[in-house]
Amino acid sequence: MTKSGRKVITRVYADHAADMERLASASLTRAERKTLIRLLKKIGFEAAGALEQGEEARTA
Repeated sequence: MTKSGRKVITRVYADHAADMERLASASLTRAERKTLIRLLKKIGFEAAGALEQGEEARTA
């Protein structure tokens, strides 16, 4: 990815994260947000592990 492309992705992601935080704050309690974050991290770690296993299988 080009330097310009990385800048665009960084800006778009920051905007998206801010939008999601605003929406979550408006519609979820603090406890619900903590639960959501924990569950999203769990999914993220599982996805990262699956990706890593897929890469290992391709290089084996």
